[in-house]
Amino acid sequence: MLRLLKQVSLNQLRGGWGRPLLVIGGVATGVALIVAITAINTSVLAHFAHTVDLLAGPAQLEVTLGGGEIGFPEETVELVRTTPGVIAAIPLVRGTVSLADQPGRTLQLFGADFFAEKDLNRYHITTTTDRRKILASIGDPNTVLLTTRLAEDLGVSVGQRVSLSTAAGVKQLRIVGLLTDEGLAAAFGGMLAIMDLPAAEILLGKEGKIDQIDIVVAPTSDVATVRSRLQAVLPPGLQVDRPEHRAAYYEQVLQSFQAMLMGLSMLCLIAAIFIIYNTTSTGAAQRFPDMARLR
Repeated sequence: MLRLLKQVSLNQLRGGWGRPLLVIGGVATGVALIVAITAINTSVLAHFAHTVDLLAGPAQLEVTLGGGEIGFPEETVELVRTTPGVIAAIPLVRGTVSLADQPGRTLQLFGADFFAEKDLNRYHITTTTDRRKILASIGDPNTVLLTTRLAEDLGVSVGQRVSLSTAAGVKQLRIVGLLTDEGLAAAFGGMLAIMDLPAAEILLGKEGKIDQIDIVVAPTSDVATVRSRLQAVLPPGLQVDRPEHRAAYYEQVLQSFQAMLMGLSMLCLIAAIFIIYNTTSTGAAQRFPDMARLR
């Protein structure tokens, strides 16, 4: 066997390296694509779940309408706050804006009533700036908080201005504080800005509307019971769910995209199988005279 390997197989191999390399490349490509698609699917789902956890903060329940960015009347917050078992209701508005100087780059703009109820610590949001100065300045509709990562990337600091393209046009906003990369500020890869709720509503074209209400339930109350109470008093169409249910919703939305990616990877694997079959069959046909002489 070793003599045949030396006299026949190695000579054939020296005569044409392309064929075995093609076989190895076809197998490696097919397997690598399946592994890569699986890794991408797992990573995307984990990222969505992590982002939802960061956005939820301490909330055990959330009030949303549809996908969460349609908007519903801000007066709904008072209904939630007066429901037995609710110790805090934090209204949020959010939307996507772009940097005026770099139109291709977008960031998430959040408007929150953190400062009225002093819920800044509940969301694990810490700043590199004196909090008293932020509270004194955040009421100005032309002020904004950026993450430290985004500020470093843009080369700006506290006191300087950043230009954002919004539904209300290009706005020059003064930076009054920087957020460290913790809690809510860690979401969206640091591409995040936070404003006071009324200012964000105007900037996003949602005056008098909010996208979400985060609800903190009293430790002595049952979450399911509070959810039933809220669902009974809220207007039709509004949904009261746990934050993890939203992650499941995003997972369902992504399933079709994931199926498409997996289908493409399977097609690549099938193509690799045909490459292997054709190259091996061609190699066998070319070696047939040698095998016949040996026999």
